[in-house]
Amino acid sequence: MNNEQLLQFIRNANNFAEVRNSGILPNPDGDDGYYFVSYSHVDYKPVLTDVISLQNADVKIWYDRGLESGKSWLSEVRKKISSYYCKGVIIYLSAAYYASASCKAELEHICEQSKPCLFVTLDESSHTYGEYLDGFIKTYPNVPYELDFETRLTLLGALPKPQLFSYYLQPSVRMKLLRTRPFAVVTKLLDRNIQRAEIPAFTTINGKKYPVRGIAYYAFENCPLLEEVTVPDKWIMITENAFVNCPLLKTVNLGTPRLAAGMKGGALQRCFSGCESLKEINCKQGRVFLIGTYADSETLTDANLPSNFAIHGDCFARCRNLKKAAIRRGDNLSGKVFADCISLEQVTICNDFVGDIGEETFSGCKSLGEIVLPDGIRSIGRRAFAGCEKLSAINVPLRIAFVHPTAFENCKNLKEITVDADNYAFTRSELGEYCLDEIFPAAEKFYLRNAHEAGTSPFSGTFTRTDSDKDGYKLYCKEITR
Repeated sequence: MNNEQLLQFIRNANNFAEVRNSGILPNPDGDDGYYFVSYSHVDYKPVLTDVISLQNADVKIWYDRGLESGKSWLSEVRKKISSYYCKGVIIYLSAAYYASASCKAELEHICEQSKPCLFVTLDESSHTYGEYLDGFIKTYPNVPYELDFETRLTLLGALPKPQLFSYYLQPSVRMKLLRTRPFAVVTKLLDRNIQRAEIPAFTTINGKKYPVRGIAYYAFENCPLLEEVTVPDKWIMITENAFVNCPLLKTVNLGTPRLAAGMKGGALQRCFSGCESLKEINCKQGRVFLIGTYADSETLTDANLPSNFAIHGDCFARCRNLKKAAIRRGDNLSGKVFADCISLEQVTICNDFVGDIGEETFSGCKSLGEIVLPDGIRSIGRRAFAGCEKLSAINVPLRIAFVHPTAFENCKNLKEITVDADNYAFTRSELGEYCLDEIFPAAEKFYLRNAHEAGTSPFSGTFTRTDSDKDGYKLYCKEITR
């Protein structure tokens, strides 16, 4: 059936059901730049005539053919209106439209989504919905159906483009290493069902153009189909829970970050909670600081990150399947970086690392068997290795200044300690002064490179010096009472 025959069939039909059941109606267009048609089935003749004319003019149209019904179909209609790929809505106003509860609900959803509209009046009927909806109707063009088709087509093309994101404006600020002009921050992904989202480098707010520099709290929350996100250059901060509960998110592509306050790079701050499929964060240039970024991940098994990524805060806390990790110069271990990583077996810290092992950094890592601490370690904080049940040996680095007395709490298999420290100042602090076997309560062997102060013992219990099997170290073994 050609178009003229199709139009003639619609004109001659006695009711909408006759057209619907004929199977001749064209299919709605797909998810790429379509216009949604909102109408009453009573007005099927003029509306379906328009639908066919629009499709013939290469305008993509999505409309209800009346073939489906039920709650799932209503959900699909709302999804089609909300979608970023919906460029706008054509609404056919009439007495039948005003009388329809379904049409009113559809109009309310269109208004909530702030979709640009072209209103086409089919008859002389008028109706008042209330200030909220009436104000929305007056915002966009309202033309009679009799207006020539080409003019209506031009008005449709002139509708404002739909937005994928909403923003707030961050005023000019001065931070330690950064003075910024006003910039935009993404506050919400407006289409929660999109699969791939690319954040623009600039956006317009109140008629002025601003660069986009960050992503706010919960901006991408609960996006069930989101798989990939691309962030533009010169971003500063992606904040806590920005991508919370995006179960299919696999890839995040980061542009080159801008200098952020106190850091020479951009920061990802605890932003991927509940992203159980996340496997790849790409950033080819610039420094990226990961602050709690992978916390709670169930899929991450290896934390050997690219060289321009730096660990901060509770970056890998509770990553239950993480088995290996590499720590480089520039990483920060002052927080609970690997806390409760119950499968973590192997940690490699580079020889030129300088910094502290902070509070509970490795607490609860019950599979960790051995770790070598480089000479750049300056302190080991409270409960830093608490509950590392398989840890059997450790060294006290050369330049260490302090080891908290609870640092190795409940390390029941930590039997062998090598003390490289050039003095024993690490046993003294405002907490008091502790013996070596009080800091390492399960230890049975101590290899000491440097002698303790004359006339004093580094032990509270009985340790006897024996022949050492390590050159340059004195060996003290615990006397076991039977």
